[in-house]
Amino acid sequence: MTVKEKVKAFYKKASEGKWSNFVIYPNELKAYAGMECVSYDPKEDCPADSYRRFYNGAVLKYTRLCVDMTADERAAVISLGLQLKPQCFWCTKADGSASGINNCHIQYAGREITADELWLPELKQRAIDLGHDIRYSAISDIGWGFYGATTGEAYDGLDSFMKTTGVIGSARRYPHGSGYVWAYRMIYAYSMVGISEPAHDTALSIAITDEAGNPITESVVGETVYITGQLKDIVDDVALQGALITLYRNGVATANTDITEDASGIYSIPYTVVSADVPTIRFKTHFAGT
Repeated sequence: MTVKEKVKAFYKKASEGKWSNFVIYPNELKAYAGMECVSYDPKEDCPADSYRRFYNGAVLKYTRLCVDMTADERAAVISLGLQLKPQCFWCTKADGSASGINNCHIQYAGREITADELWLPELKQRAIDLGHDIRYSAISDIGWGFYGATTGEAYDGLDSFMKTTGVIGSARRYPHGSGYVWAYRMIYAYSMVGISEPAHDTALSIAITDEAGNPITESVVGETVYITGQLKDIVDDVALQGALITLYRNGVATANTDITEDASGIYSIPYTVVSADVPTIRFKTHFAGT
């Protein structure tokens, strides 16, 4: 089992237990930059082998001391060949004050688990697949974010993504050109379970009709047509009623919309024609927590 597969199995365990103390920081050092530590000093109550700094990269961590884990949480980590590394120190500031850090890093073979092994690239790809305007952002913790011309528009993209996929956590806003991006700062590990599973591609026989159900062979830009079909090979019999889908035209995602089902099991969606040809469409469905 690769480290990535171990993490996938851990996400599943965390999801089943709704373990909210396990979190992912895409860049721990950036996430804690606001604490303005000038030194990382030992605490008298820390284990001798404690990690005494913030890591400049992705981490999976427990937000309390390692000894505070429940038996089930500890067993899930250890059974997968992952390790517990105490993170315990004083964050001393320029004015002499200090804040105590009492966490526990989840590592593999004495090192941090990488962003790729934590499925963060797949998180970004899922956002792209769902049609969000994703922009590179070097100053953000995760390196990319949901773009909008206004801060509200950018946040709406993030909020929609969280509701669709179930991937929740905290986020920050950053300026980006003439607009803004909202980017993940922290992610609850249990909420990543759906990202570590592939989005469900489904096969269907397509018919393009008008609202009355009459076949359309030529379409007019701006008119609404209806794409209908009997979906096949539904993974795990997941109910599709009301699920968000992505429309693909010539391999490119064009829009997100809702899917509906009639009594005979035929699914349909409205589609606004964007060019004179009748498009070839496939469906890609996305489910939170599946």
